[in-house]
Amino acid sequence: MLTDLASLFNSLYAADGFAAVYDPVADLLSLNHPLTEFKTLFIQNTDPGLDLVEQVQLIPAPASIVLLGIGLWTLGIAGRRVRALVDEG
Repeated sequence: MLTDLASLFNSLYAADGFAAVYDPVADLLSLNHPLTEFKTLFIQNTDPGLDLVEQVQLIPAPASIVLLGIGLWTLGIAGRRVRALVDEG
């Protein structure tokens, strides 16, 4: 069924530069490139079992990674100090 849907999508939107690809192994229907906020497809969803879900992958900012590193480093230093106090006492 998804193969037919990909064929139908390609027949309607291939001229606009969009192509749908169905991967039967992963059972995944995807577009050849992501839609930006300026490229939107206006279609009506007539199948109540089909929901179009946008997949967003968040990439952590460099500052977040630096803060995580500082926090882990601080925990390591605190652990060493506690261990040194326990060994002395």
